[in-house]
Amino acid sequence: RTNTNVRNANIFLNLTNDNMNLFIDIETIQDESMTQEQIDEARELRKEQYDFLPEYHRILCISAWYINENWESVITVLTWSEKTMIEEFYKMVKTNTIVGFNITGFDIPFIVKRWLYHWIRVPNALKTFWKKPWEMTNIIDLYTTYKMTSYNSGSLDTVCKFLWVKSSKDEWIDWSMVQWLHNQWMDNEIYEYCKRDVRATIDVYKRLVELNFI
Repeated sequence: RTNTNVRNANIFLNLTNDNMNLFIDIETIQDESMTQEQIDEARELRKEQYDFLPEYHRILCISAWYINENWESVITVLTWSEKTMIEEFYKMVKTNTIVGFNITGFDIPFIVKRWLYHWIRVPNALKTFWKKPWEMTNIIDLYTTYKMTSYNSGSLDTVCKFLWVKSSKDEWIDWSMVQWLHNQWMDNEIYEYCKRDVRATIDVYKRLVELNFI
């Protein structure tokens, strides 16, 4: 069961008193307010990190999936103005457990810093600084969970293939193509890619639960 309407997804959430797992992923693009001179300077200073910095980029879409006790999902893809989008997302995260792949390394810090940009107060639940991994009781980062105590972990694509679940990268798009697709007016392709990333994350989570890993 799927639903791409934000209002209906929030109604579904309000029907239960239980804390729900909210699986998320974001896609980002270059902030159009930047001048070419600023872009060139930022690229020179930050080099390979540039594409991941919220100071120079904005959120194009957030894909959020609620999973109920029957493993049915309610899909929400937020695609409005960035400020409106992250205000809606704010309502979703306040009482739910956030689940994703490398969300403490990228998605959550990016969203939080874009909240700062729009002068939106940061909820205590997503203040990840100074917290040890086991203190983030409302966040499940499958990247760090799967890594265990080793020094590094594979990408979502690598973990999917290792666990024999369908990868979002089985299609023709990966993160490196998002900006190009946006420039070609192909945002719908990006939205679908973002949804596939969350679907893959859910499948990894389910497999790890089935195998008593988490």
